[in-house]
Amino acid sequence: MSTDQAQTPQQSILGGGNLSVQQTYELGLKVVQGICSIIALPIEYALRPLFGSRYFNPITTFFSCVLMFVLAGAGALGSFMPSRFGGPPAGVVHRGLIGLATLSALFFLGNIIHGVRVYRRMLHPEREAHSEFEGPALPFLAALFARLPHGHRFWPVRIVYEPLAIIIATVTLSVLGVLNRPAAMYLLTAAVLLSIKCAMEWYRAWLHIRILLDGQAAAPIIAAAIKGTATEDDMARIHLAGFPKSLSPELKAAAIAQRTGVLPPHIASLVSPVDEREAA
Repeated sequence: MSTDQAQTPQQSILGGGNLSVQQTYELGLKVVQGICSIIALPIEYALRPLFGSRYFNPITTFFSCVLMFVLAGAGALGSFMPSRFGGPPAGVVHRGLIGLATLSALFFLGNIIHGVRVYRRMLHPEREAHSEFEGPALPFLAALFARLPHGHRFWPVRIVYEPLAIIIATVTLSVLGVLNRPAAMYLLTAAVLLSIKCAMEWYRAWLHIRILLDGQAAAPIIAAAIKGTATEDDMARIHLAGFPKSLSPELKAAAIAQRTGVLPPHIASLVSPVDEREAA
């Protein structure tokens, strides 16, 4: 893969490659996660009703409200449209007690209830320990998941078990005639996107830790490169080219300092003391 398409972790640490591509990559992760959050927000209201006051930002909540309003209108309109305009075939009715309009009504009712609860937490911050926490799982689901492999761990529950519970419940209620087809299709889609959202959130947390670890591994190699004691194999591990033997230590230090000057502050602190001593 070429450097104009992606960056390796080593390039990210050393400031190599195209920094704008790295920023675009991180922005892409946030955008995809945001889209998944918008669509999956209604089922998260049900799965994690005690979420923190900053877990859902106002933009996500606004677009989720718009989505549910549009889906409710489209579901109601589609049931009266002829089949040639996208409605059900002649003589076919979406059977089910609960449709998109009912789901939307429940969602907006939940917005009112959670809005009051979040507002009280905003006025009394001492009511919550961490405002970005999703909140605990529903007690009966937590007891059920605890019987499954890794069911007591946070990320397997969020990525696998909670979306799977929504899928099983949706299929069951659809077969029993409680949910009509459009409502079931929405819930199935939201469950899959909830899993993707949580998986990407786990990946971003892992990526942050991995970059820190890579920075710790790169620091002694950079220091050795300044001193001229680093081998080619050492520098190859962080994609750093070797210096000509005739190059003075001052130029080596200046080149390394320039190379590492774009490090994030929490990574640069691992290397900068060495750079400063050698550059001086």
